[in-house]
Amino acid sequence: MNVKKTIATTAAAAILGVGAFSLVGVASAATSTPQVPTATGGTGASTGGTGASTGAPVKGAPRHPRLRLMLRRGVVRISAKTIGITPQALVAQLKTGQSIADVAGAHRVDPNAVVGAIVKAGDARIDKAVANGKLTSAQGSSLKARLLKFANKAVDHHRPQASPATPSAPTVPGATS
Repeated sequence: MNVKKTIATTAAAAILGVGAFSLVGVASAATSTPQVPTATGGTGASTGGTGASTGAPVKGAPRHPRLRLMLRRGVVRISAKTIGITPQALVAQLKTGQSIADVAGAHRVDPNAVVGAIVKAGDARIDKAVANGKLTSAQGSSLKARLLKFANKAVDHHRPQASPATPSAPTVPGATS
């Protein structure tokens, strides 16, 4: 149970600094072997990406399956607080294809203030993890170096519009109307 808390704390500290791309140190922080999806459809022991022919992790499989979800929730919570609206209202506007920067602008809040709030929260979480020994100072510095780029990307991201409810007629090659 303590291992799960360690992994969760490390992941939470790194959420705002890492983004959806990589997580430094989570695999090394665990004392048990994590299970990851394999190419055969089952789960196998993680070998850090250099496994044997059987039980090797799928390339691109997340190291922490809930990392992206926790990251998005944290960014939405901090952004909504900075803008002055509820997280539910922000999510509703994001689903229409707007970015966090668009929503902030509509509420007369500078998008750079939102970026600054995300970076400030990320720095605090990383500092806390380093102070508690969950991350090394080198890992903390590495995460902080990527934090501003991630925050800008998150604030400027536009969610693709959902497809219409009624599908269009399939096109058949060579058919004429």
